[in-house]
Amino acid sequence: MNYLIKYLLFLCICALSFLPSLAQKGEKNIGIIGGYNTKTESAIVGASFQYRFSRYFRISPDIHFMFRNNNLSGFAFNGNVHFPIKMDTRINFYPLIGVTYQSWRNNSGDEEVTAKKFGANIGGGFEYMATPTLKLSVEGKYSWISSYPNANFYIGIGYLF
Repeated sequence: MNYLIKYLLFLCICALSFLPSLAQKGEKNIGIIGGYNTKTESAIVGASFQYRFSRYFRISPDIHFMFRNNNLSGFAFNGNVHFPIKMDTRINFYPLIGVTYQSWRNNSGDEEVTAKKFGANIGGGFEYMATPTLKLSVEGKYSWISSYPNANFYIGIGYLF
């Protein structure tokens, strides 16, 4: 099963590497995110980037750190694909799917255990265009990872360029 996840991650990365050559000039967004992780039951802080290839498709890699609680902390890199749906002139809804790489550290007792895992993401979010260059967002996603399944809930702010 672990080989299957690595193989799917490799295929996704290969497929996404060809997309920029097919894309026209698109919307780009860089931002910061903060929120809550259900596995550590603690705060998340991170950064995100988005590149919109078309009206209905964009990639969204992000990186975040889950703060230590109950001797457990983590780090995650996510490569997601969003499918934005315009609800109003300033509001979009987007379902998302993607892959994740997470590193978990458990410091219970005298021993430190580190687990590095690949998995899959599914979720969705809303975004509000406050100005033509400022975006506010709310997102939730579930990360399916063996032994470390978790959900993340974010709020974010981003600059469009």
